[in-house]
Amino acid sequence: MGRGFSYHRGSRAPHHPPSITDRLTGLPDRYALQQQSTGDREQTLLVAEVLGLGRLNATYGFDFGDRLLQQAAAWLSRCKPSGAQLYRLGGASFGLLFETVSEAYVCDVAETLWAAAYEQSIEVEGVRLYLPLVFGVASTGAEALICCAHSALEAAKGSSQKVGLYSPECSALQAQHHNILWGQRVRQALEEEAIVPVYQPIVHNRSNTIERYECLARLGRGALQHGPATFLEPARKAGLLPGITYAMINHSFQQLGPTGYGMSLNLSSEDLRNEALAGYLLHRCARYGVTPGRVTLEILEDVAWAPGTTKAINRLKEAGFQIALDDFGCEMANFSRLLELEVDSIKIDGAFVRRIATSRRHRAVVEAIARFAHTIGASSMAEFVHDEMTHRIICDLGVDYAQGYYIGPPEAAPVRAQA
Repeated sequence: MGRGFSYHRGSRAPHHPPSITDRLTGLPDRYALQQQSTGDREQTLLVAEVLGLGRLNATYGFDFGDRLLQQAAAWLSRCKPSGAQLYRLGGASFGLLFETVSEAYVCDVAETLWAAAYEQSIEVEGVRLYLPLVFGVASTGAEALICCAHSALEAAKGSSQKVGLYSPECSALQAQHHNILWGQRVRQALEEEAIVPVYQPIVHNRSNTIERYECLARLGRGALQHGPATFLEPARKAGLLPGITYAMINHSFQQLGPTGYGMSLNLSSEDLRNEALAGYLLHRCARYGVTPGRVTLEILEDVAWAPGTTKAINRLKEAGFQIALDDFGCEMANFSRLLELEVDSIKIDGAFVRRIATSRRHRAVVEAIARFAHTIGASSMAEFVHDEMTHRIICDLGVDYAQGYYIGPPEAAPVRAQA
């Protein structure tokens, strides 16, 4: 991704500020854009984001992601109108700055770029890809131009549109519309049994065999599936999270029950406040022949630390279910509270795992958590294991389990993956 900035000294005259260049793409960066949007000229900013970069990084590695961004920058440079200046804004975002043109014209540009990206593939390290782009457009005060264009882009992503147009009056309404729309879609999906799991393998590092699968929620089936980032928050606002959890339990137990594999399911704070959950889990276990010990219930660190959760977690443990603390280290990392909970497994946050091949400090954190887990009689697991080197390092550090695209991607049915 971005490797820092190089500063090229130019004229010191006030109207010719030093240019600031993104090292990865060679384009002027967001600071350069800020310098160009400080006057009182009529300007419109088009922000373009390449979707799915995180998934590609996890699959092919970060160098691949960097090459993709370089190719995207070159493609946008070729396809942009001659009157627009292209910038790299960081991450997977680029900006096109227009002078004295209408928002309607810029929206037309965005539609044209989207269509061209849909029809023309690019090649990155032998892999052919189509650039999945989404756009945000804003014409507003210079200081807020970048933020407003990004706000429009997020609104477009939230409503599954190609182009979002910023409007101060509509910003809150767009978020409300998104929540209402997706709340309705979740309700309909629950009625149609279209909240379904996909299964990502978890490998035991010493035996190099798959022992269980994490069951991850999706809305829809086949190519039309939506991930939880799209629908979970609207479902929460609509009070539908318990229904999603019940659907996940039902489908996962039915499919994994006969296989003998263990399974991991995520619980929310709403689930822990549901006193009927433990009974429902036991009922499904009996129906599908699943012993509670095969079921690991993953609870986010901030949820586990919330007041009133200890009793609910202990009730699930007493029923025989395994308890895993998810994303450990990203929130409070409260070790004394961890001892109170008596968890069975600690899942090390992917932010540490991603960089252990290049960062001695991240490696030290992963090793310390793995040792602490063993000290209290819990197992340790690393998520986001994206390549062979990362897997080899976590094995050397004594981490018990691994999960990530190197082990195997989420699949519609549990299949044996190469570890």
